[in-house]
Amino acid sequence: MKQVAEYLDLNEKKVYQLANEARIPATKATGKWLFPRSLLDRWLLGSCHEGVMNDRLLLAGSDDVLLHYGCSQLARQLGTQALVGYTPCGTRQGLAMLARGHVDLCAIHWGQAEEAHLRHPALVQQYQGHRQWVIVHGFRRVQGLVLRQGLHPKEAKEALHWRWAMRQEGGGS
Repeated sequence: MKQVAEYLDLNEKKVYQLANEARIPATKATGKWLFPRSLLDRWLLGSCHEGVMNDRLLLAGSDDVLLHYGCSQLARQLGTQALVGYTPCGTRQGLAMLARGHVDLCAIHWGQAEEAHLRHPALVQQYQGHRQWVIVHGFRRVQGLVLRQGLHPKEAKEALHWRWAMRQEGGGS
């Protein structure tokens, strides 16, 4: 408590009050308050000037063409007002980045769609900070083939003879 009070240039009682009111990033372990410095720094940045970090949206996780398109459209719409970034790096790496506070959102494609309501919460619980996260089931992938507009039916039939690379069972694309 004393170190945090010195770091923030606040009275120890004020730090204790902020921690009890959950207005400062802190956790209690064996009756002792702990304040991760990286979270304190993020809290400070987010608390000043209407939040230095409120002008960015960083996403990571599973690769998804629709999500990538949505992010690029949002970035175009916002122009220089905000940063929008998407890093398709896979579900687990995206969740690890979210747990470390490096990104704001993580796209998850994990397991069979019918089991998502069970698998996704079980997967997310493996990461620190998951209690502050919200899972939103927004889309359902369907396997299919996207062909260019105006493709002649004979050309489409030729695609059946191409060499195909299949994703894992339940991969969805």
